[in-house]
Parts: sequence; C-alpha cells; structure tokens
Amino acid sequence: MIRHIKKDSKIINKYGVTKGDAQYFFGKDFEVDVELICDCLDKIAKGIYYFHNKGSKKIIGFFQVSPIFLGINPDCSDEMRQRIEKITVYTYQDMREYPMHGENQDIFSYQVIENEEIIVLNMLFYKEKVVSTMFSK
Repeated sequence: MIRHIKKDSKIINKYGVTKGDAQYFFGKDFEVDVELICDCLDKIAKGIYYFHNKGSKKIIGFFQVSPIFLGINPDCSDEMRQRIEKITVYTYQDMREYPMHGENQDIFSYQVIENEEIIVLNMLFYKEKVVSTMFSK
C-alpha cells in the first residue's frame, strides 16, 4: 500500500485510501474486490500445496476458493447462500478433525486433505480468518 501511495497510484481508492491536500486518509468503508482476493488466495494455496509436498507435486489449474472470512453477500441467491453455508460447515468440521500445519500457527496454519478425486486446502490466518480451497483432479 505504501508503494502505491508513494507513486500517487490511481488505485488507492480500492483499498479505502483517499488523498487530501497534503495527506492520505484511511477510511473504514471500501468495496472489496472479491475476484482479486480469490486470485491471490489461489496462488497462495498453490504455493502451500507445493511446499507441503516438498516440491514433488504441483497444481496446474485453479482452486475453487471460498474466502469464508468475508461472510455471505446479502444480495446472493438462496442457492449460493446454501452452497457457502455448506462449505463453511464442512471446513470447520475438517479443521476440527484433521491436523493443522504451520510453524507459527498464531499467524498462519493450513491443512491439506487429499484423495483420488479432490484436494482440499484450508487456511487459517491469525487464528480467525478462514479460507477453504478445493481442486478437482
């Protein structure tokens, strides 16, 4: 963010930053770019999967990303709401039943659940921000 401010970037408003005469203001309200967040989380999941498998396995394609920490958009369809709720329930159940990995789990932890059909990679940021990703083989 600092880099964008120093360059007087035109995208700072995407992050809730506005420019005054001689200073910048960080507001509380800004529109979340869900697509950008999902793209970033997909790349993180691919890197974690590669790291977890000590470089022996690599994902070619895209994870289906569910940033559970963002909640459910009140404008989404009932079908989408039910799908997100189902993913949320399964993710929390997996996080209770399977081991979490990570050296500093107060900051970040993850789990990989894999079978012949699917790879599930759940991530937990700061012990509260949950993301579920799935890759169909």
